[in-house]
Amino acid sequence: MIKTIEIMPVRKKFIIEEEPLELQDPKKISELIKKVFGNELRKEFFYEGDKNIHFYSHESKYRGIVIVMPNIKDIATYLDIIAVDCEYKGKGLGKDLFESIINIQENPKLFWRSRVDRLANDWYKRKSDEYKEYSTDNKTNYNLYTIGLSNNEKEKALEFVKKRQSNFIE
Repeated sequence: MIKTIEIMPVRKKFIIEEEPLELQDPKKISELIKKVFGNELRKEFFYEGDKNIHFYSHESKYRGIVIVMPNIKDIATYLDIIAVDCEYKGKGLGKDLFESIINIQENPKLFWRSRVDRLANDWYKRKSDEYKEYSTDNKTNYNLYTIGLSNNEKEKALEFVKKRQSNFIE
């Protein structure tokens, strides 16, 4: 049996929980992602390896989520998607969800990517130790952000994200 774990107390009377993505409602997650990013998730997104979701534990948990892939290729945790409903932006939900990933680890190691045209990139730059711009084979420009990774791990992380297809239907 898979157990939901409490990560940290946040916002009055709420906690952030982490569960396997497979225990969640793909339709509700897809609706939030489309609302936030304006794009639909690829159907394979929900079935491509172990993924966990961090969310607020209350009836409206799909207002903000973070989806991670733990311990990718023995490098670090990969932050796959962070999404906060537009009506809740600027209220600290994204910050709390992001920090829940960091706080669960004894020695935080994290990496993620973001297309270079995303508004959140300035915030990501402040949160990361380092970032690097790169292009994929199909000429999409991304930034790779890292926290706590060695130079060797950064190279492995860059290899991973360069090969990773977009989460969205293109």
